[in-house]
Formats: sequence, structure tokens, C-alpha cells
Amino acid sequence: MYLIKDGAIVHNLAFPENGSELTVGMESLFTLAIKLYGVFLTASSLPPLLKVLSNFIFFANMPYDFSNTVADSLGIKTDFLPYLSSLLLGIYFVLRGERVTRLAFRNAKSEIGE
Repeated sequence: MYLIKDGAIVHNLAFPENGSELTVGMESLFTLAIKLYGVFLTASSLPPLLKVLSNFIFFANMPYDFSNTVADSLGIKTDFLPYLSSLLLGIYFVLRGERVTRLAFRNAKSEIGE
């Protein structure tokens, strides 16, 4: 609704008048957004990871050689690697969100110094 009425914020983001002042504010907002996304990734991948990891441990400790076949026939997921990688990426975003911001907002000073 706001975009239909005025849209001044979107216009100012797309066509900045004072580039250096706006960039500093955008960097801090982007860092905050990355850290919040990290919290979301961590919180959303933790319950499925624990469920799938418990299934994996249960079927890994079965005395039968055909435990994968039993898990597949019952439709139980035992692949925990996607959830683990989401969790680790979320933790990385929370702890090191500034590094992602530096990748997104490269300026001339940092390129000359490197």
C-alpha cells in the first residue's frame, strides 16, 4: 500500500542523492537483516535436525544389515546433512554477519587497501 501511495523510500534506495551517507545506513540495515535471517535459519532448522538426527541414530544402531531398506519402506528421513548445513549457515550469519556485509558493500577504500 505504501508503494502505491508514495514510494519515496524505494526511490531513495534506488537513486541515492548522498551516496556515502546512505551507504553507511544501508550497511547497518543489511547487517541487521543478515543476522535476523541467521536467527530464522537457526530456529527453523533446529527441530527438523533433531528429529532426523534421532531417526538416523536409531537406524544406525539397528542390528540388521538392511536398516536403510527399513527406513525407506517406512518413509522415515535419515538424511540430516541439509538441516545441519542450514543450521551452520544460520549460526555463521548470526556470528559473522559483518563479513557478508563487507562482501555486499565493497567500497573503493577496501579495494585499494587489499
